Amino acid sequence: MALDRQSYKNFEVILSEDDYNEDTKVFLKTRKDLYNYPITHIYQEEDKGFRKNKMLNKSIIHSKTDKLVFIDADCIPHKHFVKSYVNSLQENYIFEGRTVVHDRMTSEKVKKEHSLEKLYFFI
Repeated sequence: MALDRQSYKNFEVILSEDDYNEDTKVFLKTRKDLYNYPITHIYQEEDKGFRKNKMLNKSIIHSKTDKLVFIDADCIPHKHFVKSYVNSLQENYIFEGRTVVHDRMTSEKVKKEHSLEKLYFFI
């Protein structure tokens, strides 16, 4: 949802899971036409525990670009998130972002309502 609101539109998403979740496959398959960007889904055939770094390396291999931004599934990027990175990138540099942690009540409200509208910085 937050990636759909990005002001910069020329990007791809590689959804990389260090386990296997049939629900994710079904979710993406039934909704792929709703997104304005290509989504590649890669995953492990079986869950053998934490293998995040291995999957990050596989994501790099699957990428069709030389500029990469990594976020976790629980991150909600600001609408100018991708644009900020693209405008700041310089060859031979690695950039990092910061996380804004919301209080429990705000987080629970967003989850319950399935809406980001209460978070003023997405408007």
